Amino acid sequence: MGISACELAQLPCPPQSVITVFTLSLDTPENIAKVTKLNIHRPLLNLKLGRDREQVTAVHNAAPNCRLVIDANTGLTIEQLKSYLPRLKQLGVEMVEQPLPVGQDWQLKGLDSILPICADESCMIGTSLAMAPALLLAQVAKWLEHV
Repeated sequence: MGISACELAQLPCPPQSVITVFTLSLDTPENIAKVTKLNIHRPLLNLKLGRDREQVTAVHNAAPNCRLVIDANTGLTIEQLKSYLPRLKQLGVEMVEQPLPVGQDWQLKGLDSILPICADESCMIGTSLAMAPALLLAQVAKWLEHV
């Protein structure tokens, strides 16, 4: 058609850089705190979460002013998620990614979550071909905090 994808989608052209998360790998709270301190300059941290919520406390204590999202990597039950949410909110977590196993998202129906919950493995399309349109969508993507 002779026009760019961003023009076709009626999005800002050319696309601007967007903030992406810097992932902190699953480790002991002590080691995660060390890595967090080395990356305190990053605007958005993503913590891979096991069943040890002390990892989140360690990251928060090491970088209390950093924005933080949690990736549970399908590792929680709905009961664990419900019990974790208040403490995660208290520690400044802004979003929880893929808390439940793939195919179990139906359990979120009716959950009045105090934090946004997003899908990853449940809808992940991670090819390089998918990243170009994702950059365009990221120009206008935001998540809203529950009020």
